[in-house]
Amino acid sequence: MWQTSWDEIPITNKLKSIKKKITKWYTQPNASRRSEIINTRTRIGHTNLTHIHIIKHEEQPLCSQCNEPLSIKHIVLDCPLYVNERNILNQPSTMEEALGEHNTHLIHTFFKSIGIDTKI
Repeated sequence: MWQTSWDEIPITNKLKSIKKKITKWYTQPNASRRSEIINTRTRIGHTNLTHIHIIKHEEQPLCSQCNEPLSIKHIVLDCPLYVNERNILNQPSTMEEALGEHNTHLIHTFFKSIGIDTKI
């Protein structure tokens, strides 16, 4: 029943683009609380870096490199500034490849390497 309901949600949903099936998320046995927070926030696409403007009633932040709206998808897949760091995530072409369960142990490492892990 839950899977049927989930299947009806459009693929444009940020979390659905990463997780197609309703199953328990894999978590690393000894992962820190901070790593789990980063994984969860980036998977749903809601981070302080990308959404604090809503609370502060400000304009949406733009990428300093590309002048595009700042989003997790832009950082993880599109921004040329982080092309080398994407090697950590095995050069993903989709959000599912980048932030899916097989990369759970690498997500925090990626954001730390580009210096924004404390802004998530």
